[in-house]
Amino acid sequence: MVPGIVVTVISDVNGPHKSSLQVTCRGSSEEPLIKKRDDLIERPDCIVLAFDIETTKLPLKFPDSSIDQIMMISYMIDGQGYLITNRSVISQDVDDFEYTPKPEFEGSFTVFNECDEQALLQRFFDHILDVRPHIFVTYNGDFFDWPFVEARAAAHGKQSSPLASPRGLALIISNYL
Repeated sequence: MVPGIVVTVISDVNGPHKSSLQVTCRGSSEEPLIKKRDDLIERPDCIVLAFDIETTKLPLKFPDSSIDQIMMISYMIDGQGYLITNRSVISQDVDDFEYTPKPEFEGSFTVFNECDEQALLQRFFDHILDVRPHIFVTYNGDFFDWPFVEARAAAHGKQSSPLASPRGLALIISNYL
């Protein structure tokens, strides 16, 4: 039998009826087998990383990863915000700041002002490898942010980013911010 992974399915995360179900998933070349695990009653503490990138682009054009750069990556990990800037594009250092769009969503941001795009990417990848998030949340990240980061990493000689790690990602949620 093919080794399985345990997946926690969480429904209505922000609503009053928060619930979870743990299942074991096994796959092969045939239909996957999904089996409820009643013996697992503890929900694991998942580390969630939500991120977004901002890029340069030519006027009236869509960003092109072959010529445009990432100028900022903002992300949050369990309520702590981070901003990494590319100082070859941004004119001055950005200080740490607080962003609280609603009282229930407080957020202090630690800022890293990096000298160029390569240093920006390295800082982001190092933090991902250090924290090892289980869940990545983006808005359109599977069609824009993810591929753009991968392409820019390749432009700097990186064969692969932690986003394409062989250990795999537990869950990728896109278009849900």
